[in-house]
Amino acid sequence: MSPSELWQAYLLINPTGGSQPEAWDFGAEADRLAGLVLAGQKTATSSAYDLYQLAGEDLPKEGGYDILLDGQGQALAVLATRKVYVCPFDQVTEEHAYQEGSMSPCQESQQI
Repeated sequence: MSPSELWQAYLLINPTGGSQPEAWDFGAEADRLAGLVLAGQKTATSSAYDLYQLAGEDLPKEGGYDILLDGQGQALAVLATRKVYVCPFDQVTEEHAYQEGSMSPCQESQQI
């Protein structure tokens, strides 16, 4: 399923969803990490703050949505961002690291 098809299906159950969000994957580990998300084992993720600044991109926003892709670019899930925070890597909490499922910190999402 394409990201557009998944988003249109999502809008049928949540018409206030807004415009189509960004679609992304977990890179080289896309299929494995997407599997952890779908299994409910990975409920948080992180990004390097400096990369947002270098790319001129905004940080994710609480209440925002993303579309999770597999390694072949197929849409798997709509994710809702529930919490965003910035912290030094060495101050990531154990709870966040656990929710990360196997990577590192700072954006909590919920699969819808």
